[in-house]
Amino acid sequence: ANEMTVAAAGSFADTMGEVKRAYMKKDLARFVRERGVELNFPGHHPRRSISALRTLLYISTPDSPYTGQKQDMWKVVQRLFRAYWVEGVDISVDAELAKVLAPFGVTEAVITEANNCEKTKDDLTARTQEAVDRGLFGVPAFFITIQGQTLERMVYGQDQLELLEKMLGGTPSLYNLSTRPNVKLH
Repeated sequence: ANEMTVAAAGSFADTMGEVKRAYMKKDLARFVRERGVELNFPGHHPRRSISALRTLLYISTPDSPYTGQKQDMWKVVQRLFRAYWVEGVDISVDAELAKVLAPFGVTEAVITEANNCEKTKDDLTARTQEAVDRGLFGVPAFFITIQGQTLERMVYGQDQLELLEKMLGGTPSLYNLSTRPNVKLH
């Protein structure tokens, strides 16, 4: 799908044919079941996440003007993902977002500050542009830095998480299949 098609449709998923969409839905269900991942695909997906992203940067980046206690970015991300992908919270609504982030001391007033903070807006814009410049087109996607050296290869898609694990030095279960007797992948 090209950018014009995606823009007209609203999201990349809206440009897929029914057969591919049905396959991807089944594949995602298999993926989470086989890995014991909790997922309740939100009926309202996709939602705008700009307020959540600005708030995340505002409360977690060292040089933001936020005067409250800085938060661990990954703990906040985990909470946001759980709220959206397991609990079905519409994080595009600031009142709902505030409830999700209340354990981190976030109120609707903090979310408003984040949304009005030019430094935070500029930070998100710069990060987004960097992602686009590096070829990012969807999520989940990862660029890896090991011992200060960034690998220029992007790892994209939940079906590539085993590859990511291997790149990070782990032994993913899928790769163990090739060493089992009487197993043929085709």
